[in-house]
Amino acid sequence: MENQVIFQHSSPLTLSTT
Repeated sequence: MENQVIFQHSSPLTLSTT
């Protein structure tokens, strides 16, 4: 759950990794 919040607050770069 926390990971999702971090990924949402992170840059689009994390979206690419996910």
